Amino acid sequence: YPSDSISSNEWFAQSTTTHAAVLHDVSVALYTGNVGSLEVTLRDSSYRLRDLLTLFSFPVYFMDYGDGQLIGYGCDGNHD
Repeated sequence: YPSDSISSNEWFAQSTTTHAAVLHDVSVALYTGNVGSLEVTLRDSSYRLRDLLTLFSFPVYFMDYGDGQLIGYGCDGNHD
């Protein structure tokens, strides 16, 4: 990830959502949760990328597993 703040021009330039159109021939699967500071930060980006890919009519698999209870296997919804 860029080391600049999330609102900086550098972050925007490196963001996957900025370059979503180039993913037209790539199979994309997005998984996101809502526990822990990293997951909470990345969750909104995952939703934005999913929405952009859908807008471009690109196939995307998306799963928001929340706190992990949905998928089980000892998942706690954190990025670990």
